Parts: sequence; C-alpha cells; structure tokens
Amino acid sequence: MDQHYLPRCYMNEFANPGGNLFSLNNELFKYGKRGYIQSKSPAQICYVPDYYTLDMQIPPTFQHLNQEDPLVIERELFWKYENQYPATLDKIKNRISLSHAEAEVFIKGLISMKLRNKYIRDEYSGEQHQRMLQKIFSEDLIRTVYDARKHYPNANDQEILDTIESVRIRATEDPDFIKMIHLTGLIDRERNPDSVINAAASKLLRAKWILHESDLSSTFITTDNPGYCVDSQDRINNIKLADCTLFFPLTPLLCLMISDRVNDEELPSNLLNKRLHYRPVNANFINQVNQGSLQYFSRYVLAQTRQTLNAIAAMITLHNQQFSQ
Repeated sequence: MDQHYLPRCYMNEFANPGGNLFSLNNELFKYGKRGYIQSKSPAQICYVPDYYTLDMQIPPTFQHLNQEDPLVIERELFWKYENQYPATLDKIKNRISLSHAEAEVFIKGLISMKLRNKYIRDEYSGEQHQRMLQKIFSEDLIRTVYDARKHYPNANDQEILDTIESVRIRATEDPDFIKMIHLTGLIDRERNPDSVINAAASKLLRAKWILHESDLSSTFITTDNPGYCVDSQDRINNIKLADCTLFFPLTPLLCLMISDRVNDEELPSNLLNKRLHYRPVNANFINQVNQGSLQYFSRYVLAQTRQTLNAIAAMITLHNQQFSQ
C-alpha cells in the first residue's frame, strides 16, 4: 500500500487549477546532474509503499502493538489530522477565526507532519545519529555490562560486548529496526498525554499566530519536509519546539509563523476562538523564507508554478555545495 510521508491534503494546496504541482528532484543536483522541472499530481510523489505499516518484528516492550491493526498509524493517527485539514485551511484562507479545538488539531497536524516525515527516519541512519548513539553506548557501557552480568551470569564479557555492539549497529543500519523505532515513537507520542506533541501544541497554541500573506510579487515554495524553526541565535533547525520561531508554508500565498516568545495576549479573554493575524509580505521576505525551506529536505522541492522553480534551482545548487563542504 502506497503511503504518503507528506500528506496529499497538504500538497493539494500547492497544486494549480489543473490539479498538478511542479517539482524539482534534488537527487539529480546532488550527483551533479542537470535538474529538470516536472509536473506531478500529489498522488505521484512523496510516498513509499507500507512506510507506516506495522509489518516488522515488534520487540517485547511493545508487544501490545501486535494486537493493533497494522494500518493503525494511517487509519487512526494521521486520519484525524488529514480529515480536518482542508476545512480548517479554508477558514484560514478566508480570514475566519478558528475554534480552539480546530486550532489544536491543526497545530498538532503540522507537528505530526514533521515527526512522521521521511527526513526524520533517514536521519536515524545518518552520521549525526550514529555519533549520538556511539556517545550513548560509550557512556552507558559500564552500566550496561554490569546489568548484563546480573541477568546473564553464564555469558562472558566478550559475549556481552559483542551483543551490545550488534545492537548499536542494528540501531543505525537495519531498516526494519529503524522503522520500528520511528513507528513506535509516533504511536507513543500520539497516545501519551505528556508527549512532546501535546506539550509543543499547548505551547504553540498560547502563542500569537501570524499569517504572512504574499503581496503577489512572489510565492512561497515548499518541500517534502515542510516547515522549519529559527532559534534565538538565528540558527535554522529542522524541528526545535522550544526557543523557536516556526515558519510553515501553507499555500503559495500564505506562510504561518508562530514564535514561542510572542504570547497571544487575546487568548485569556477569548478561550473559545483562536484569532489569526495577517501581515502582507514582499518578495524579499518570501525569498528568505524560501531559502530557509531549502535547509532540510530529502528529495523534492515543490511549487505551484514552473517559473517559481526556475528561480529556486540556483538556490538548491548553492545549498548542495554548502552541504558537501
């Protein structure tokens, strides 16, 4: 079953009246090949067969998931966000305030879009994640060996060390193991009331929501990993839900900005509705947002028009040159 790591309901907003959007394939640029712009329907891109299906071996700590529908992530977790997304976005485009419940589901949907993304899972086998795991395994080695000796008294130290190393390698190289880590994390974050997705949504709901609206001099692009965060040191992060200003393109003409440092002063007196604030922006501002969007993506840059992507191709080339240095 083909499963989209970037929801079709999100991509639909960047499609032209014919139902297609334009894409640049970054894989070609990475290998020094000439990139070309393609017209695609949202159904044709940003998917992987059975990407969220629980079809891998479940470890003992998550045995309860064996009783779940293998498609529970698609049918239960993602559906509640994707089902409401078009209607909520229509309200945003028409400058209609959202109910608190609508705003909560909407912002959780955007956070979920980041956490579910292919970029996140790909990072599990990346160099940075491997360094982090190596640090964790090194720092915990003495305690881990001590615990193993208690639970497996017949195993010698070399057998214990070999087992620990095999787990470390599996955590960064075994696709099924990496998939298990990603999917069990998604389920836990959705169902745990104290999870990061609930804590982050609560914080962002208390902040002021600003919709940057194009003055029609330029348009926003998006990617297969939309949205990014800027911290107080002006560093761009893929996802950073504390000390952050979130930029999330919603349509070619609208980009949502939420800063956890700017509270919604109207919220205490209006707990039922979430007021939206609109600000016109010009091509210079949109260009800066578009550059930020190019910092963290896997393969596709997406736009409503071919002309927009013609101008973006040079940015992607520069991004890849900086990445390779």
